[in-house]
Amino acid sequence: MNQIKTLKPEARRMAVRLKKVIRIASQIQENLSSNLITKVELDLRLADAESALEYYHEIVEKQ
Repeated sequence: MNQIKTLKPEARRMAVRLKKVIRIASQIQENLSSNLITKVELDLRLADAESALEYYHEIVEKQ
């Protein structure tokens, strides 16, 4: 638990960055051409960022 408290400020900064990545990736996704491989890669990266942000909220915010 002490380790989570120690890392909490860095976790907050990472959460802010993740929110920006998710916002930008979502905007790009809307304007993306019909390149299927690029869309799939972007979907996977977006899902990873969203999962990391959910993990942050579940673990760090509840402390």
